[in-house]
Amino acid sequence: MELWQWAQCFDEGYRYGHMTTNLVEAVNSVLMRMCHLPISAVFSATFYRLATLMPKMGLKQAKQLEARHMYVEKIRDAMKDNTQRARLMNVELYS
Repeated sequence: MELWQWAQCFDEGYRYGHMTTNLVEAVNSVLMRMCHLPISAVFSATFYRLATLMPKMGLKQAKQLEARHMYVEKIRDAMKDNTQRARLMNVELYS
């Protein structure tokens, strides 16, 4: 990768000092409750939270793959909802 794509000191002002992504914001929202803890407790809490979350999510994804689903449940629901809304729209062609 080019330096400007990952290093703020080489971005020539394109990021305006912001280096966060949606993934960072998601992790921050999970860890928000732990911000007052000492750093060793944050590491322990994060480890145990991930150690319980990953097998649960992995099992859920494995079941969806066994059922031959192409998309995860949340995405499928959003696609169905969008399809239903789209059928209610009227489109007029203008030349």
